[in-house]
Amino acid sequence: MFEVESSLNSASGARMSPSLSIRSLIATGFVLALWIFPQGAQGQIATDRPDFVESSLTVPHRAWQLETSLGWVDDEAVNVFATPTLVRWGFLPNLEARLETGLLNWSRPEGSSPGAEADDDFGLADVALGVKWHAADNRGLVPSTALLLHVALPTGTGAFRGDGARPSLRAVGEWSLPHGIGIGSMVGAVYESGSEERFWAGIFGAVVGVAVAERGRAFAEIALPLMAGDEHGGNLGLWDFGFSWLLRNDMQVDAAFSLPATDAAPDLVFGVGFSKLWAP
Repeated sequence: MFEVESSLNSASGARMSPSLSIRSLIATGFVLALWIFPQGAQGQIATDRPDFVESSLTVPHRAWQLETSLGWVDDEAVNVFATPTLVRWGFLPNLEARLETGLLNWSRPEGSSPGAEADDDFGLADVALGVKWHAADNRGLVPSTALLLHVALPTGTGAFRGDGARPSLRAVGEWSLPHGIGIGSMVGAVYESGSEERFWAGIFGAVVGVAVAERGRAFAEIALPLMAGDEHGGNLGLWDFGFSWLLRNDMQVDAAFSLPATDAAPDLVFGVGFSKLWAP
């Protein structure tokens, strides 16, 4: 969901009128195409979505995983639609390569009339390349841990193109508790670009999840994808709530929404997602 929130920060620039109906048909067709692919022979999917705190697990060696979604941000200044997408490849045991992007973005100023096409922004989001290393399993008080290193690149178009490369480093810890309860936390830092200068910002998230039946999981979390001084927009904080469900061992659907926890946060964030694992 953070890709949608990032799109909100850059919503200005070139104008183009999108067609939501065409994009919805494309997304539906894509999901149906994935559905008919044969199920992977090994492994159960473990996703980084829909919560902000990343999973401490990597995809299996030589496996591919797609996590994609449709997201919407409602803010007092602008509405943003995006298609956050993450592709993961386990190129070594406990080590995966990652490509992350908001993909297609569309923004419209709040209060603009439906026919005011000149007010719309439509384009491609930036791409972030990275790696995740699963460093340890959960043993007692020792959490399951992972380190994530990413670099967001200015590959987007128009309003959704960032300024220069923005590296980030995050550390994740997860604990499995009795009765299907899990807790996790993530801390990190990102070198961001503002309207006039570059700056370092903090990252923090804490999540509590609980198993529902045998295939479901509900969660609640506090997410701070950007902790910065007032001169850089202040802290972006959100209360996140959501649910995921395994359709089968290698396929998951999910839905989540976010409410503002700080003044800099948007009024509402909502997303629905689909994930698929291809294991060797």
